[in-house]
Amino acid sequence: MVIIGLGNVALDVGRILAMNPESTWLSFSDCDKDAYESLKKSQVENIFVVGRKGPNHFKGTRKELKEIRERTSDKTTVTVLDDGGENFESESIFADEKEFLRMKKAQRKDLSKRGQFRTYAYLRDFSRTDISDPLPEHARDRNLQFRFHREPVEITENSVKFRINGCDTQIEEVQADMVILCTGNELSGWDGLIDYSTGKDQTENVVKTVKVGETVKSENGEKK
Repeated sequence: MVIIGLGNVALDVGRILAMNPESTWLSFSDCDKDAYESLKKSQVENIFVVGRKGPNHFKGTRKELKEIRERTSDKTTVTVLDDGGENFESESIFADEKEFLRMKKAQRKDLSKRGQFRTYAYLRDFSRTDISDPLPEHARDRNLQFRFHREPVEITENSVKFRINGCDTQIEEVQADMVILCTGNELSGWDGLIDYSTGKDQTENVVKTVKVGETVKSENGEKK
């Protein structure tokens, strides 16, 4: 499964899918009964939370990251793919110690940067994997992985293709039976996306403004 977006909505979706449905966090929550029964039957193995910007532009909060890390630990391994593509300026997508200390000092002087810095610092401590072995074997049932610097360019019948760090020659294909968009009410940045059933550009037929909870539909009423 692929979740596109780097905000709290994407984190909430990922957390619910990654949690053990038998845990008290979920079984005693106000989750819809039918949705809860579906979660109990879920056979999802890999959950990818993907965004086109880097971890320093992460829009989610530290609180949501903490919950996704702690409330899924009995069921899911949570990692960050530490890869920005072949043309990335450094080996890691995260700042080195010298740059990290500079950022730390800057947020002390400017309190408006403190929240985002704390989120970035918390994300920086997540377990990281390398592109050569993105999903190492482990004893848990599922993976939840954050992937940055990746822009969707095509959705096929069973995968999503991403352009890495804006480079047209670096395309990564991620297997997915379902794609969930958590990119806000305005569906921006989807120009040129290919619909697998026709092979043609479908974005001009998609309603651009979508209210929360509504299904995205084309102008002829078909679900997209």
